[in-house]
Amino acid sequence: MMSLRFGAFTFDEIARELRRDGAAVPLSPKAFRLLELLIKARPNPVGHETLYAKLWPDVVVEPGNLHTLVSELRGAITHEAIKTMHRIGYAFVATGVVEESVRYSLLLGSEEIPLRSGENGIGRDPRDVVVIHAPDVSRHHAKLTVAGTTVT
Repeated sequence: MMSLRFGAFTFDEIARELRRDGAAVPLSPKAFRLLELLIKARPNPVGHETLYAKLWPDVVVEPGNLHTLVSELRGAITHEAIKTMHRIGYAFVATGVVEESVRYSLLLGSEEIPLRSGENGIGRDPRDVVVIHAPDVSRHHAKLTVAGTTVT
């Protein structure tokens, strides 16, 4: 499991998310899985057959589905990060730095809530990372920011 920072983006395999400057980047589950496969193989290409087998196991899909998924991914990050290897497959070619594997979490009663890289809101708002249902807690009560090995 790892976290890779490339440009303004952070790919977090544990949290299962892609972030740009700390904000979540919406990706379909298949597009996230494609990015995960390409990052793990970097800088080597991943063949079309392997991608179809990993993304759509035991399912026959149209050849255009992979192209559509690559287009979604390129639209979310940068086009240059994914190189088309004609007649072979695709490769993740962006320069990245593997972030330290230090992980932080909060204990709320007996529940452990993992904190993600960037801002983690705490409050009554259901969109916050840590939601506390109590009348004396404001909607946006506090914020924890995780940056590498530092939490503020």
